[in-house]
Amino acid sequence: MAAWTFLIGLAAQLGGIGLALLAAVAALLPSRYWAFLDRLPIRLMALPSALATSVVGLVLGGRGFFAYARLAADAASSLTLEAATRQGGGGALGEAPITTLAPQMLSIASVLAFTLFTPLGWLATYLTLSGVIRVAAVVTDHATGDPLLTGLDELARSLGQRTRLSAARRRRAREEGPEVADRLFTGEGVGLAGVDYAVVASRRKPDWTRGTIVITSEGWYRLGEPFDARLPYGLRTVYALTKLDTAEVLRKAVRYELPPLQRGPGRLT
Repeated sequence: MAAWTFLIGLAAQLGGIGLALLAAVAALLPSRYWAFLDRLPIRLMALPSALATSVVGLVLGGRGFFAYARLAADAASSLTLEAATRQGGGGALGEAPITTLAPQMLSIASVLAFTLFTPLGWLATYLTLSGVIRVAAVVTDHATGDPLLTGLDELARSLGQRTRLSAARRRRAREEGPEVADRLFTGEGVGLAGVDYAVVASRRKPDWTRGTIVITSEGWYRLGEPFDARLPYGLRTVYALTKLDTAEVLRKAVRYELPPLQRGPGRLT
């Protein structure tokens, strides 16, 4: 961001044209970064930036194709001249007459070959298509940056998030220690006022969220907000259960058998 701050300051010194040019370049960035560059008129320059990208792609493609086609045409002319020389000298009596079909087919093939099999063709095609996509996005009021940069940014964010979540799970597993059976305490025994029971689990229960009804052989209980407690034997997740005295509509419920009741270890919070 320091580099962008420097560039923005430099562009401001150059005036409106400098800011506009820098905004057009910044419009290539994934749109989630645009908010950090609010000093630049990025959304105003999103359409010119997209059009300029397509024009650059067309220019590069045109210049590259004509150079490529010139080489292909020279090769085709050499082949045609060689075949004509052989026929004229009677050295190729069984060959088909020379026509313009082969050069025409070679021209079509050169277009496909340049577009599909040359780095410059790939670049020109991508710039043209990405510009068209961005123009359509601006027209539909969903302005975005370069598709490739946006895709790479999303991939990096996804990989980074997965890495962080994986590291957090491993760290939590180390803090929790070996998986053991749930332990059950009274709310009073662990210092939780207004709670009938507290289930202390060595692992989180994904389906046990606030408001879930826990159906047991002893009755129905409503879950409070789960919280973590660091106990002498490791990190634990505490689920507070409050008994329901009236029937309620079941929106989310889990079945569970309460473990044997134990004496409370004291306050958990």
